[in-house]
Amino acid sequence: MGESGLEAMVSQAAWIRSLMATFVKTWEGRGITIGGLFGAQLGKHEEVLAWSRAQQAAFLIYMGRCVSDAIQDCKERWAKNLRELAAQNKSGKPTEDPAFYGQHTLLSTDQGIRGLLSVTNDLCYVRAKENKLQDWVSETGAGASDEEAVRAALGSIKGQPIATFLKQIAEGLANYDWRTSSVPNLSETERIRKAALRGSGGYRELRQDLLKHLVNEGRAAGKAAKEVLVALGYDK
Repeated sequence: MGESGLEAMVSQAAWIRSLMATFVKTWEGRGITIGGLFGAQLGKHEEVLAWSRAQQAAFLIYMGRCVSDAIQDCKERWAKNLRELAAQNKSGKPTEDPAFYGQHTLLSTDQGIRGLLSVTNDLCYVRAKENKLQDWVSETGAGASDEEAVRAALGSIKGQPIATFLKQIAEGLANYDWRTSSVPNLSETERIRKAALRGSGGYRELRQDLLKHLVNEGRAAGKAAKEVLVALGYDK
């Protein structure tokens, strides 16, 4: 994030815009409301989550680690393709997975980060009660810059029901084809499909694509994704 000199990076400004559009946002949807976990009510008669900034930071960090770990374990064609390209071009650090950090992965783009944050927020929002998010209470009101408080929150979230749910989401997302349209030797169909994800219109397209992908993955995350698709009118 925001590190100059890297082949691929997402600016800090883009991260803030994506967080404001996902985890901090107004309600949307039909039938049920889908707001931001950090900035909207969980329901018409419920209060916002009483999480400290340290808990919010820990939630995002834990989610990112789950996705990173799942992609590192991924043996899908798209991930192998990006690793092979990096090896051929001798690009990237040996310790960094090109499928997660590389210049040809959507996860190193504004659209990819927005999509990841969107679907994670969507699914966790509609399953907040089942995953007992209100019950995860911090002992202090520390801020996100308090490293000790964030480390403590990271330790405690592992014992919460939401930890299993986040891992399910991450495992489902790891099977999605995160390659960008810049990858050499894509088929024409793949290239056109990936090109449609560029620009401002790509936010909605990728969010919808990821949700539909997760539906096919099944389990609790898939059921939640189906509910979100219906709520947003994406199930047509």
